[in-house]
Amino acid sequence: PRPDTEVLVEEALTWLHAHPSPKDHPPVVIDACTGTGCVGLALLSELPLKLFMTELSHEALKVAERNTSRLSQQGLLKATPKLLQGDLLSPIKALDQPPSLIVSNPPYIPASELVELMPEVRDYEPHLALEGGGELGLELPLRLLKEAVELLASGGALMMEVGWNQTEEVA
Repeated sequence: PRPDTEVLVEEALTWLHAHPSPKDHPPVVIDACTGTGCVGLALLSELPLKLFMTELSHEALKVAERNTSRLSQQGLLKATPKLLQGDLLSPIKALDQPPSLIVSNPPYIPASELVELMPEVRDYEPHLALEGGGELGLELPLRLLKEAVELLASGGALMMEVGWNQTEEVA
């Protein structure tokens, strides 16, 4: 993960350690908008989770599958994740237990700000992975928030990366 996304991973690990599940039931975690899988796979390299990774882009999901396979072959993952293609949480069907944590680095950049991004991001990342929709770039993050409320276990958490000037609106 990039440095800002590392904060999301660290906070998620801290939360998971503070909210342990029974040993026979690993926590259910969803990484929505997984992209390359870096957030979910970083968590899975630290803890045995029942991890679901969702991604809209077929191409990005293939990258996440390759990364999962590579890390698994190297023995770096504590469990095998389930990768699902679809929009936000829509690929998640019936679960034997609701997720205790949903993490996401969703697209959240307003379209008007895409040209201002660092060239290494603007010129190499697909715009689907960057632009969040709506004037403020929050269309996708706010949809995720609404879907998460319906799915999360009681006392569960949603953690997502958003822009520095979007925190208050999302909260």
